[in-house]
Amino acid sequence: MLCFVACLLASCLEDKGNDLYIELNDVTIGKIRDTTVEQFTRLKIEPEITTRSGEFKAEDYTYLWYMYTTYGMSSLTSADTLSLEKNLDTEITCIPGDYSLVFKVMDKETGITYTTEYATSVTVINSYSKGMMALSSEDGEASVTFVNTVGTVTENAYKKVNGETAGKNPTGIRYITGMISEAEEMIVIMTDDEKGGTVVKPLDMSYVMDFKDMFYIQPEVIKPQSFGTAEVTWYEYVNNNGIIYRRENRESGYPKYGVLKGNTTGSLLLTFLMRQVAMWPGSMTRDGNVSFI
Repeated sequence: MLCFVACLLASCLEDKGNDLYIELNDVTIGKIRDTTVEQFTRLKIEPEITTRSGEFKAEDYTYLWYMYTTYGMSSLTSADTLSLEKNLDTEITCIPGDYSLVFKVMDKETGITYTTEYATSVTVINSYSKGMMALSSEDGEASVTFVNTVGTVTENAYKKVNGETAGKNPTGIRYITGMISEAEEMIVIMTDDEKGGTVVKPLDMSYVMDFKDMFYIQPEVIKPQSFGTAEVTWYEYVNNNGIIYRRENRESGYPKYGVLKGNTTGSLLLTFLMRQVAMWPGSMTRDGNVSFI
């Protein structure tokens, strides 16, 4: 009798459990293409969403768009929510950089959330953050033109930001990347005058210092001719008036150059420098490549 009751009870539990099964209307989100967008412009995306039944009712779901930056291997920063609507249409105000965009769709009835297989890469740029620089001379004054990756051209970029020119008799322009070093990234606008050039911030072209102030002991002649790096940017070299100076980029901020011991003419590293950097005038991209014009 006890066995019969136990079996009967188990049968009732199984029948009750069968009532909990719900057929899911699986959702598929089409691939969202990687994109580049200028800061303070609107990013618009209309995702393609399909269901197994073939009928998609937008009101049956909730939506979430968010974006985050990733540094190094997988160090995630806090996410920034962009929209709760199905179609994304929002102004991008975050600082220039590389971001990952995520789109999620949740079924209101089942609570199941769907997303794309991979996050979408979004590159945010401004007028100066990524593109190509060209240095020219206008009545003997240095003039920098910047063309970003979406084709926006900014003439007299340095003067527009700082209210004056970068110097006289321009000779070249150099973008020095931070990469894995602690030193700040910088652009050097080289000029044949008493300053030797001007150091500016790549992100906004704002003035940092005269190039002559980049030395522990200021040389009698300030005349930068070429630059080079070694050991994955731990060291940065400059050939100033035929003499090689070096700075250690493991220091934060803007480390200064010191004369390289045992070298008075620059000939010891001239070949090394020529392998790693080109001579100017010309133009160069922000990734360090040079293209002459």
